[in-house]
Amino acid sequence: HKPQKGDLDTFSTMAAVPQSPALYAVPDGCFTPHVKFENAVQSTTAVIVEKIAKLFFEGRLVQDIDKVPLELRPINYESPTRCCVWKDRAMLRLRIIATLGFAVEKDDEIMTLSQYAELALKRKRDEIVAPVLTVIESACHKCTRQQYLVTDACQGCFASPCRSNCPKRAITKRDGRSVIDASKCISCGKCQKVCPYNAIINIPIPCVAACPVGAITPLPDGRKVFDFDKCTFCGACMRACPFGAVMPKTHLIDVVRSVADPQSVTVALLAPAVLGHSTTDFQTLSAALIAAGFDHVLDVSLGADITAMKEAQELPLMLAEREKKGETPFMTTSCCPAYVRCIKKHAPEIEDAITSTRSPMHYTAELARQKWPGCTTVFIGPCVAKRYEAICDEHTDFALTFVEMFAILAAKNVNTKNLKVDQLEIGSKEGRGFSVSGGVAAAVQSFAPGAAKPVIINGLTPAAVKQLKSYAKRGPCGNLVEGMACPGGCVGGCGGVVQANVAAAKVRIAVSQTAHHPQGSPTAVTPFVPAGNE
Repeated sequence: HKPQKGDLDTFSTMAAVPQSPALYAVPDGCFTPHVKFENAVQSTTAVIVEKIAKLFFEGRLVQDIDKVPLELRPINYESPTRCCVWKDRAMLRLRIIATLGFAVEKDDEIMTLSQYAELALKRKRDEIVAPVLTVIESACHKCTRQQYLVTDACQGCFASPCRSNCPKRAITKRDGRSVIDASKCISCGKCQKVCPYNAIINIPIPCVAACPVGAITPLPDGRKVFDFDKCTFCGACMRACPFGAVMPKTHLIDVVRSVADPQSVTVALLAPAVLGHSTTDFQTLSAALIAAGFDHVLDVSLGADITAMKEAQELPLMLAEREKKGETPFMTTSCCPAYVRCIKKHAPEIEDAITSTRSPMHYTAELARQKWPGCTTVFIGPCVAKRYEAICDEHTDFALTFVEMFAILAAKNVNTKNLKVDQLEIGSKEGRGFSVSGGVAAAVQSFAPGAAKPVIINGLTPAAVKQLKSYAKRGPCGNLVEGMACPGGCVGGCGGVVQANVAAAKVRIAVSQTAHHPQGSPTAVTPFVPAGNE
């Protein structure tokens, strides 16, 4: 499908089912500037969401959902992703189950997709529970173990720094080149660092390497055990797995049911990170959501302003209270649910340092309930962990990712040229910067000039978790710890459609063009992305 005139104005993730190899191994798509995906896993997810949403809006969900795997992988499909078309269809079926909001681990292979769809259409809000991720074991590549490997680039040099620096003497020279004994190797990586030819590579287990809290255990046979009690729901494993074996249990059906219900007032809570993930401006995108069936749209930057002001007021009180109790005087932020869950699960020593101020999503949902009592609130952002926060939050009903949002717009065939665009109220410079690492701290500084001395946790890693635990004894080098689970901030969430650094740059441009909050400091700087943690 070659882009035709008008394609750039219509949200689209897919076109007709191909008879030949397709872009990213999914049905041939007109990927407009609105939606350009990073990889095949993400684009396949979008195609499935669009298909299901379209079937729902056309009233054919239960009737035709079992045909979707066959339509996406017809019998004459030339380039199956797996070993054959039938394996592809089986994987698509499991992805659809997750998209309908169910745990794949509980599938008995007997229930049809139409039966799952019927259950999803009857599901009540309080039936949606954690965990928000699900694992498709049969999609797992069963990577056996992390290992360092000497490649053909090895020159067998006389210096042999790899052997000299190996603490376990796991490296020997054989046939003129170095060889690593996997049974002795402890994966310290010292050999890789000192090799003058960069001849040693690290072959990781992507999901295990990505998890910052050790919630994934690899078994000898290659299978993985996910401990969702340890999990922060940051989604790092989901993004890291190149086989798409980790998927979110979406709120898609719950949202489109509300959108289609004439008795329901559905309010979209649009996260400020969207400034970095869409070529469409905020006002036009809001109009697109209303055209798709949402009744109202609120900018979550409005809630971010409230969060920043409340944290600025709380900061001196918490510092004084902790000092009085003989504890290290600092406060840490609460806007990132994965970061907060990480502290509660893995650094409980500093749990009482978490601000009592709620997240921007919470305050924006509260504003929606005040404006439209009894409304259904739907957070839309790049974050999978927000789905967990939505389950726990008293004012937020559901959460969608940007991938899912664009797929819904595509399913409704929304065209930006035909929209009536109203000028909705937007947040301030302070609130809009929340989505970039350093933005929350900058906003608090704006409302409390001179009081906040920020420390930035720019993405959760094992080292960052260890760093957080250390604050209980020695404290951070500042008094306000801003924590973001994803490197780069919210813009780096695994539900986004643009790389974090590109999205962050676009957000910073938008922030620089936005006015300060009336109560903010006119000298506050534009949010920054630090090079790393403290």
